[in-house]
Amino acid sequence: MKRIETLLNVVMGASFGSWLGLTIGDYRYYRIMEPFNSAPWYTPALVRLIPCAAVILACLLLKLWLRRRAR
Repeated sequence: MKRIETLLNVVMGASFGSWLGLTIGDYRYYRIMEPFNSAPWYTPALVRLIPCAAVILACLLLKLWLRRRAR
């Protein structure tokens, strides 16, 4: 059980970390290309937040289910 929970923690952390890294990259790229951009820099970040949140929510629900099953 602990190994599965640890794996789920790693998946959640990787999902959030990749989202955060891509968001920072988008912001930096936006600042370089600012005169040519029509959309705000956070638009792609919000779009990528949906699958990231889905992965984190699925992992949390799976962890909750595993803990209840272990009782």
